[in-house]
Amino acid sequence: YRLHAFKTSGTFTISHDTEITVLVVAGGGAGGQGGSDEDVGKGGGGAGGVLFARTFSLAAGSYDIVIGEGGQAQAGTHLLSPCSGSNACQGMDGQDSSAFGVTAKGGGGGGKCDGGGTNDGAPGGSGGGGGTRPQGNGASATQPGSGCPTAPGGCASIGFEGFGNDGGDGRGGSGAS
Repeated sequence: YRLHAFKTSGTFTISHDTEITVLVVAGGGAGGQGGSDEDVGKGGGGAGGVLFARTFSLAAGSYDIVIGEGGQAQAGTHLLSPCSGSNACQGMDGQDSSAFGVTAKGGGGGGKCDGGGTNDGAPGGSGGGGGTRPQGNGASATQPGSGCPTAPGGCASIGFEGFGNDGGDGRGGSGAS
């Protein structure tokens, strides 16, 4: 085996047709924010979605590789830049990563704690966890069923498996649908 790992976006160039093993991982979501430093019960950000192909046929050529970053935390009301709006303190979603015509979906942001609006996590490769006070729901994973838009039969038709999980509920939440 020869390993080619990309930590930042770039180009993968190969001089001959070959079969490769591919692992594509998206950026994870940021955790939710609370109303003060003492708040507990903020939802965790969801992991970035994962796409894996044990054997993938690749023609000679150059291929763009895009590496998604993790979600950024939002500033809570106890920091210099207060949150506002119904979801402003929810963690930001992670960014998508893509390679060879497939896209791993960024993780969903975690639910916030306290304040107006929803404390639910956001959907993503793996869904963000729900916050508390009031209790929020974990969000659904989007990765297992998406990420291969050009393949009529989905990712499995071109040899890829998708992985992502639903986010957990905040205490008392009703769960992802």
